[in-house]
Amino acid sequence: MSPEFRRRELDTDAFQERMKQRNGIEGTISELKRGYGLGRARYKGLHKTTLANYFIGAACNVRRWLSRSLWEMDQAARAAMA
Repeated sequence: MSPEFRRRELDTDAFQERMKQRNGIEGTISELKRGYGLGRARYKGLHKTTLANYFIGAACNVRRWLSRSLWEMDQAARAAMA
């Protein structure tokens, strides 16, 4: 494919819709690698590494849930004061 075709494709609505999902996944992978060390295995063996990755994913989800819960409580408190 020519570079001109690729540039025109970037502006299409279909391409933008496909990229929304990709951007979300890439952000999550980046968070897991930079914030939780997903890119480096601490254990030898597939089973131990897989289990460690599950724990990393769970820790990320718990942190996100707590952040969201705190944000919701803060929003509710601000609404009550207004």
